[in-house]
Amino acid sequence: MATQDERRSDPVRQGVGLRLKAAREGKQLSQQEVADRFGIGKGTVSAWETGIGDPGIYRLKELSKLYGVASDAILWEDSLTPEAMRFAADFDSLTEKQRSTFRALWMAYVKEAASDSDVEERMPVTKPLKEER
Repeated sequence: MATQDERRSDPVRQGVGLRLKAAREGKQLSQQEVADRFGIGKGTVSAWETGIGDPGIYRLKELSKLYGVASDAILWEDSLTPEAMRFAADFDSLTEKQRSTFRALWMAYVKEAASDSDVEERMPVTKPLKEER
């Protein structure tokens, strides 16, 4: 059986843990809220997110539902980045009208194939977002 240090240094476990954490944060849930939902300790949720433990397939399915992300988005490193998962969670929380407006804006942007400077010029609100990175 792998030691705690071996599990912690396993890049696959670390990746799953990071994606679990990003998905939880995307739903603005605390570790304690998740623990309470499943009747477990906060330390167990922390262990999942640090790669020391794993939730198992049945719990992963329930976590995916709770977080509003596909299980494969949590499992596979070539799926969504944590930032993309947070963005997707934010998008999912929009009303249908807001989603429709966002899609229209996004498609107009893609169609234009505008450069970053063009977008910043036309939409000054995007300038601070770029500077935060």
